[in-house]
Amino acid sequence: MTEVLIFGLSMFSERIANFIEHGDSVKPFKIKGFIIDDAYYRAENFVGYKVYRYSETKENFAGKIPVIVCIGYKNMNENRRNIFSRLQADGWNIESYISKLATIFSEDIGTGNFFICKTFIDVKCHIGDGNIFDNGHLNHHSTIGNFNFFSNNHASGNITMGDCCFIGTNSTLKNGITLHDKTLVGAGCYLNKSTSEQGLCYSAPKSILLGRSEIAIGYWTKNQNVKGG
Repeated sequence: MTEVLIFGLSMFSERIANFIEHGDSVKPFKIKGFIIDDAYYRAENFVGYKVYRYSETKENFAGKIPVIVCIGYKNMNENRRNIFSRLQADGWNIESYISKLATIFSEDIGTGNFFICKTFIDVKCHIGDGNIFDNGHLNHHSTIGNFNFFSNNHASGNITMGDCCFIGTNSTLKNGITLHDKTLVGAGCYLNKSTSEQGLCYSAPKSILLGRSEIAIGYWTKNQNVKGG
């Protein structure tokens, strides 16, 4: 059993901790505690585990105990990318989280990814680093970049996706399309064409272009109390 630290204090990190406690992970983990950036440190415990200031963990645990980066999609996944990069630069080993309920037929997968619940990854898919598939469905021969977020969606085959995209609940991506960086596909949307540039936001029912994805994601998350740096 591998002892791990979880970076971030949020509903997402609480959820992953709960999965680990119930033996859901393919790789058995034991939680040592949670990490938070020093500026966000407020309490000694979170959901029954010790909370460490990042400064003390960097000195004592970096390179010795791996970390799971539980940072969500806020700021179009940029927060997760920045923290991930900082942890790597500081010598941390970053773990992926794979649920026992997930079905994965590809081995071409990077580090620090999440495959939660009944996520399905088809054959001949390439997946980069730091992606979150939360009940996501990805069909064959698709290439996914880094730090994307998939929520209860269906992505058809032969898709190419850049970095820091958000694919909303019950959305569908047509086969063979290309999504530029920071594309936001809203809940219930069917995206049937490649995106023309990075940072665009589409909504249901017919891939209506709303504008810049950074503005949309900021509006949707501005009232959330998401911590972690």
